[in-house]
Amino acid sequence: MKFNVMLAPTTKLPAGKNTKATNILNGTDNATKKALVTPIKNMSTINTSIKPITIEFTNSLTTNLTSFFREAHHFDILASHILKLGKTRQIELWCSACSTGEEAYSIAIAADAAGLPPDACAIDAADLSVGALDAARAGVFGPRSFREDMPLDRTRYFDQRPGERVWRIKPAYRSMVQF
Repeated sequence: MKFNVMLAPTTKLPAGKNTKATNILNGTDNATKKALVTPIKNMSTINTSIKPITIEFTNSLTTNLTSFFREAHHFDILASHILKLGKTRQIELWCSACSTGEEAYSIAIAADAAGLPPDACAIDAADLSVGALDAARAGVFGPRSFREDMPLDRTRYFDQRPGERVWRIKPAYRSMVQF
């Protein structure tokens, strides 16, 4: 069973004439401009088949605003659906616009909290920003990734090395997510 989970914010185009996206477009030839606005049909090839200028342009349009359990009620709804399905079913989820991974890993944590074993949940996560995907794959998060008003047992889901201010997602939860 596959669910589409969309938790990322709506991306707004930059305003004004001096935005990075506008500067990129102004400095390119017509063929490159056409390539920049041509829809991408196969998301699995986005990071390997497009030109560096396309990547730079796309990254200039993304917001990458994220945190763990950013829209907490979404995860409550997801957990209730998981409970209805039962703990013995294999489920697949898609997290579009996953940014730097907080949303995708929040889905993994919510599935675990609902009693779903890690090997029974597969999460496919995607984002247009190559840099955001690289950060998501690393699974390392600083204080800005955690909201003050969201109680989360970090020691259950993350490892922290002595003296570091960052938290690393534990392997069991990392293995649930494919970027």
